[in-house]
Amino acid sequence: MIANLFNPGFPVERIGFKDIELDSLETLERINRFWSKSRFIFLFRNPKKQFESVRTKDYWPYCHDLDLFIREYARLSALYMEHADTDPNALFMENTVLFDVGQFKRLVSELDIVRFDESLIGDTVFAAEEKTRLEPALADELEGSVAWEMYRKMQKRAFL
Repeated sequence: MIANLFNPGFPVERIGFKDIELDSLETLERINRFWSKSRFIFLFRNPKKQFESVRTKDYWPYCHDLDLFIREYARLSALYMEHADTDPNALFMENTVLFDVGQFKRLVSELDIVRFDESLIGDTVFAAEEKTRLEPALADELEGSVAWEMYRKMQKRAFL
């Protein structure tokens, strides 16, 4: 399978991936080496909204532990921003762009994508079910955390 990424049986213009777990900056640097024309789009979420979603799952240890979630959000955000400091092609965008046709079209234009399926804009097929709003104390704790600070920093870097 990996060999097909480097020598596919058909022309490939774009490869996209979603990686929630990222161990080090080296992973991003290696991807840039393999695909020298790659562009990273760091799609980030409001940590309150993100914790509302992940706490409905059991995928990671931080799903039910706010302190672990805050640390992981801050760690990943720091890696993304550190990489972007050395990669002029990297973009930051809040995930709300996925629900706004005009903003999404600006992104598509920036990436020189000729066609895309507009019906996917605003698609919530993977939205967490049984999601509930954060309790006020948890929301306040998140807003006062390093995760919130990193979120605000990424907002300042956002392309759209």
